[in-house]
Amino acid sequence: MAGQDTNEGWGDYFYSAWLTYAQERGVYPDASALAAYVYERDQITGVGGQPLTGEDIEIFVRSFQQREFDEMELPAAAALAAQ
Repeated sequence: MAGQDTNEGWGDYFYSAWLTYAQERGVYPDASALAAYVYERDQITGVGGQPLTGEDIEIFVRSFQQREFDEMELPAAAALAAQ
């Protein structure tokens, strides 16, 4: 997963899988759960053909959580500030 273009492509893939997991199971996966999910679903592996670990994709999952939960909190924070 080297290079900026490659990372952006993987980011889109993992974000889509993260959302699909949440829709299917009703909860957002942590990095380890997402790694297992993409391996089971699409046989995505890391270096040397080994299944991905949570550590391999932790940075992606943290950015998804920040994007999702920060956006959800903004309207509430704006409403409080308006009072």
